[in-house]
Amino acid sequence: MKHKSPDLSASGQQTADSPPISPCQIPELNLSCYGCCGNDFTNKNQAQKDIIQNTIELEESLSYKESNSQEDQDKALVEFRDRYAGTTLGPSGVCLNLVQFESGCLACPLHKSINALVPESEVRGPSSDLRVRPCDVNYECITFKKYAKLSESQKLEYIKFLEKRVEKENHFSYSMKNHDGVFIEEFLRKK
Repeated sequence: MKHKSPDLSASGQQTADSPPISPCQIPELNLSCYGCCGNDFTNKNQAQKDIIQNTIELEESLSYKESNSQEDQDKALVEFRDRYAGTTLGPSGVCLNLVQFESGCLACPLHKSINALVPESEVRGPSSDLRVRPCDVNYECITFKKYAKLSESQKLEYIKFLEKRVEKENHFSYSMKNHDGVFIEEFLRKK
């Protein structure tokens, strides 16, 4: 199942011709960036192994999610977050909370806005942002900062630019290049 970007109009309604709110998740291109979800990344294969293991552990933590309250869901997510006391990164450098959802989207289930990307049938978002302990929630990479300054029409142009540039990219390479500002810098140089 493919999800649309959480593009919202001023009224909060999704619109078909709006650019993604951020360059972190672009479902139309099957791209998820996790450049800020870790440190000192090793390689794509190890990162994929870590994400698969995280996903399995999330599914185990939430195995009873459908029959329980928001409070139970939040408790299960906190247990998932804290499962490796004091450790926040896997062997690849990827955050232990980064998972892959059925849609192919890579994201953090601890993010309060997760259901803008992933349906509640996959995970119910927490009642508060649970990333606070393991994550620098205020961090913004080069791409995120520069993308935020673009006009709506420039953002749409940027997504079209990415569409041509990233056909051979995978989540790992997109994340590393996105985090380092490679694509946005190239786009801005051509403007």
